[in-house]
Parts: sequence; structure tokens; C-alpha cells
Amino acid sequence: MHHKASQVPQETYHRLYWYAQRNVDPHKIAATLNLSLKTVQHLLDRLKSEKANPSVETAKSGPDEPDNMLAASNDAPFLDLFVFSKTRYTIIDLNGFVCTETVEKFKDEIIKIAGAGWIPLALRMADALHVDESGIEAIFSLFGDFKKNGRYLAILDPSPGLEPIFKRYDIESKIPIFGTERAFEDHAFS
Repeated sequence: MHHKASQVPQETYHRLYWYAQRNVDPHKIAATLNLSLKTVQHLLDRLKSEKANPSVETAKSGPDEPDNMLAASNDAPFLDLFVFSKTRYTIIDLNGFVCTETVEKFKDEIIKIAGAGWIPLALRMADALHVDESGIEAIFSLFGDFKKNGRYLAILDPSPGLEPIFKRYDIESKIPIFGTERAFEDHAFS
């Protein structure tokens, strides 16, 4: 079956374009956008072919074209959460900004995900670009709630850009931080 761009909502198409520009894994894109992997692959292939053979229409991007939407979206902070459920634990991959503008989404999504069971949870922050004071407070609050309920929460693989922020708020002394998934798993079940 041939997919036309019009079969996918324009906002979804723009988000897929944004992810493709950042070389996000197609499996993560499919999970985030709630699309089948086959649809995502088809759209990614189509974007690649349009890049290789730009037509007159795509060369002159209008206000609704992905290039201009990408430029507009760079002005606003974003946060995408990817969930990887393992047998014994869950990893939530945070991509973007955990800041005043996105902290409510962060809290809501984590509460939805965390409510699914009592297994340990890791916040993978390798692709987190920035965390501000309200984001730190949200993480501390989440950690406190988990601890109060007897659940295990840790931070996994924070990006190097977050190191000064983590030092300023002394996160390492309050929340366990691990560089690898294996280290997290070993500590969570010891």
C-alpha cells in the first residue's frame, strides 16, 4: 500500500522530519508518534529521496514546509519521553529539556508510566539537553515519592552538559546515578 503524506497528520509529519534530522532510531520514532514501523520507514525513505532529488516545490519551502517548522520549533523547549519496558525494570529515555515549560508534561508522563507496576525505574538522560531548577525539583519530588512508596528510581547515563547542573544541586548525593544499564540493574536488585 502506498502512503501519501496527506494520510499522516501534518504535525506528525513535521515531528517525524525533526526526528529524522537528528538521526533518531526509527523504532523510537514509531513508538513516540504511535505509528507503525513500516509507515515510519516509508516516510523516512521518502524524506531521503526528496533530499537526494529536490524538486522545485521542495526547494522553495513555504511557511508550512518542514524546514520552516523545524526553525520555528527550535525556539520552544521540547521534551520527548521514550519508554523501554524490560522484564525487571523500566527505562524512560528523556530527550530535550526538563524545564519550566515542560515540567508538567514530565510529571504527568512519569506518573502514568510509573503507575504501571512496582518495578525499578531509570531516567536515561543521555539526550537531555538541559534541566533547570523546576526540572530538578520535579526529579527530587519524583524520587521522594518513589522512595516513600518503597520503589527504586535512579538516573542513568546523564549527558556531559548536565554535569555542572547536577553538581550545583548536589544530585549525586541524593539520587543514585549510573553510567550503564548493567550497573543500574545490579544496584536495583542487590
